Amino acid sequence: MNKELPGGVKVVVIGGGVTGCSTAYHLAKFGWKDTILLERDQLTSGTTWHAAGLVSQLGPSAGITKIRKYSLELYKKLEKEIDFSSGLKLNGALSIATTQGRWQELKRQATTAQLYDVNVEVLNIDQIKKIYPIINEQNILGGIFMPGDGQADPIGVTNLLAKAARKEGVKIFEKSPVEKILKKNGKVFGVIVDGKNY
Repeated sequence: MNKELPGGVKVVVIGGGVTGCSTAYHLAKFGWKDTILLERDQLTSGTTWHAAGLVSQLGPSAGITKIRKYSLELYKKLEKEIDFSSGLKLNGALSIATTQGRWQELKRQATTAQLYDVNVEVLNIDQIKKIYPIINEQNILGGIFMPGDGQADPIGVTNLLAKAARKEGVKIFEKSPVEKILKKNGKVFGVIVDGKNY
């Protein structure tokens, strides 16, 4: 953790959760090396620490699906580069249908997944029972299984991204709550931290 905040940096990222650390990492990775991240307490102390940590590839739109697939690949890549675990476990995701409407929706999701090269299996009840033997099979019409989905530790992901950001030159300041964002002529030009202007 850095102690003294520099003045005159190009980018200030506020918030040391998964989104803030990801933003700082990507900015630095794409050339914005003059970036700092300010966290009011410590990394992951906001909403990140109680996130579910589900990692799924398929989203409600093409854009979200691309972001989710990219994120999954990024976590795998950074775990090797940084030699730090995000707690990523790809044990698959099973969704089942007990109504015709839900079954149609799952089959649509499977078609969409194939369009974006997401591995998906459309299953009948016998195939579902091989994956989840204790399931109550009453009224089950079918399901889909995505073997590449799983979960990660939100704190692990955040710390992985923070380490990667630091490697790219980002300076991270914990215990640095932003009291005010300074604007002039509609543009941000600084922040106030601990009563000092930066």
